[in-house]
Amino acid sequence: MVSRMIKGADAVWVSTPALAETVTELRDDVRVMPNGLDERLWTALPPPTPPRQGPVRPWKLNQNYLVDVAALRFGKVDDGVLRFAA
Repeated sequence: MVSRMIKGADAVWVSTPALAETVTELRDDVRVMPNGLDERLWTALPPPTPPRQGPVRPWKLNQNYLVDVAALRFGKVDDGVLRFAA
C-alpha cells in the first residue's frame, strides 16, 4: 500500500538520506528535506507516566472483556462531572 502511494505521488520528500536511499528503490526523484526543528530548543522530558485506571465506573475497567462490554454497554455513564451537550 505504501509502495503504491510512493510510486503514484507527484513528489516525494523525506527527512533523512538513509530514508531517501530506501525510497529510491521505488522512484528516482526523491528529495531530502532535513528536519527543521532546532534540537537545542527541546529539552529531554521525563518519560510519561502510564495512564491509571479510574476508581469508579465508567473509568474503571476490569481487564475482562465480557464484564467490560456489559459495563460500557449497560452501565451508567453520568459520573457527575462529564457533561453532554448537543
